[in-house]
Amino acid sequence: MADNRSMLYWCCMDNHPPRFTSAFPMQATIAGATYLSDDRRAYYIGENFTLDDSGDNISCLNPWFGDLTVLYWAWKNTNHEYLGVCQYRRPWNEGGLASSEENVLYVPPAAIFASVEQQYMDCHSAFNAPAFSRELASKGKIPLSYEMVDNAWKQQRFHGCNMARGPKHLFDKYCEIVFATMMPLWEEHQDLCKTLTGYQQRSIAFAAERLITAIVLNGDYFFGAGKLKEARIDFTG
Repeated sequence: MADNRSMLYWCCMDNHPPRFTSAFPMQATIAGATYLSDDRRAYYIGENFTLDDSGDNISCLNPWFGDLTVLYWAWKNTNHEYLGVCQYRRPWNEGGLASSEENVLYVPPAAIFASVEQQYMDCHSAFNAPAFSRELASKGKIPLSYEMVDNAWKQQRFHGCNMARGPKHLFDKYCEIVFATMMPLWEEHQDLCKTLTGYQQRSIAFAAERLITAIVLNGDYFFGAGKLKEARIDFTG
């Protein structure tokens, strides 16, 4: 799988370079590059980093979308046959990369909570994504049905990290669904998002992890049987 037709994009923040190396072809990508100073921009260009405000991008939304701006950049600006994203301290497991199956989109494995909704509201109640996403689904404004969204919030499995990898046609399909879900959420509630500060500012990114879980739980519907699987990720300090 590791050849010049493949690429994974490290999602990095300013002053947070990747904390790991990989045998798989990888390109470090700065999230939120719109907000870099001229000096920092010159530094990263000199280090051959990719900036997420080049090409077709949503880099300016990074304070709210977090790592989704790199996911969007990879979707819109790359033509590798196999591609994906990972975070600066959350690499895909090397053994899993080496044994990747063809025609399969991989997502991180699930964590288990008492309920996804309760865990989310305990941590992020300033942005009521469960209510907002149910409302959008009930009005047919996102590709997820009300039943899909409602079930995703009520059940226990949580596929976090906003990471995915696989053949381009499946990666593209995944991104189409993700952003057709998240952009209406932003458009409806951006005024509220812009009032949030600190850790809670990344409101859309936190909501995305739970709504991406809804996509994963309905993988057969969106991708066909056997097209979406879990793959191990590692954590660095």
